[in-house]
This record gives sequence, structure tokens and C-alpha cells, in this order.
Amino acid sequence: MLKRRFPYRLHKKNEPPKSFRSRDYVYSLVHDDYYDKKPDIDVILLSYVEGLGKPGDQVSIRPFAGYDKYLLPGLAVYATPENIEKYSKIGESLEATIYSSKFSFNVSSYFFTYYLYSRQAYFGVKMSRS
Repeated sequence: MLKRRFPYRLHKKNEPPKSFRSRDYVYSLVHDDYYDKKPDIDVILLSYVEGLGKPGDQVSIRPFAGYDKYLLPGLAVYATPENIEKYSKIGESLEATIYSSKFSFNVSSYFFTYYLYSRQAYFGVKMSRS
């Protein structure tokens, strides 16, 4: 937030406004809100995220990391009352599921990560004329 360091000169009625002086462009910084800590956002996970939780969990995360890493790729949604009601059944259905091994649940997240990175890879193929 900025504040004028010197008061602005007013003009009288029915007179043209006075021209600006150099001191009319001098401001002082009152408060810089760029560095203020932003509040955490609440999201509901749609798939397993290592270190955060399983699908259906409601977690609080930092806003910029949450938007870039979880909301844009579709791994989470905002925790609005409608979404809480809609996605509460995901966690219940996963708890009822019995896996054949303790690692079978994590395989899907590794496959998804591999799939994302393999789509972005460029491989150079050298071809000869012979």
C-alpha cells in the first residue's frame, strides 16, 4: 500500500487543475502485502498422494503448491460443502476394499506418475541410409 508523502495541491472551482510537480509523484511504502503469509487451503484428495494421504482425505496445504501440484493435475479438489458431500464416499469405499498385498494400492500411483513422465519424453532416433 502506498501513501503520498506530500499533500496534493487542490484547485478552486471553475479553474483548470494545477499541473503536477515532481513532489506530487513521491510516495512512501506503508505496507507490502506481497510477503504476507497466505492462508492454507483445504482440499480433498482424489487419488493417493505420497506423504499427504489416500483418496477421500481432507488435507490443508500451501496455496501455490496445492494449485500447481494437486489441483491442476486433478489429484485433488477444493473442499467446498458440495465436494465434501460428493467425495466422502470415496474414502469409505476404499476402506471396504481388501487388496491382495499391501503394495497393490501404491502401484496405481506409480503407474500414473510413469505415464505422465513418459508422455513428455523425447527420444532421438539415429537412422542411417544403409
